[in-house]
Amino acid sequence: PDGTDGDAAAPHALDRERNLMNEDPKWQDTNYVLSSYKTEP
Repeated sequence: PDGTDGDAAAPHALDRERNLMNEDPKWQDTNYVLSSYKTEP
């Protein structure tokens, strides 16, 4: 979307997503994170 090619876009998207998660208070809540990220089927 910001004009970068596919190879460059992926890391930026991951960094952006990780920053959003770190800045969003709900992601500091362990119970929320565990309930949102199921590690088992």
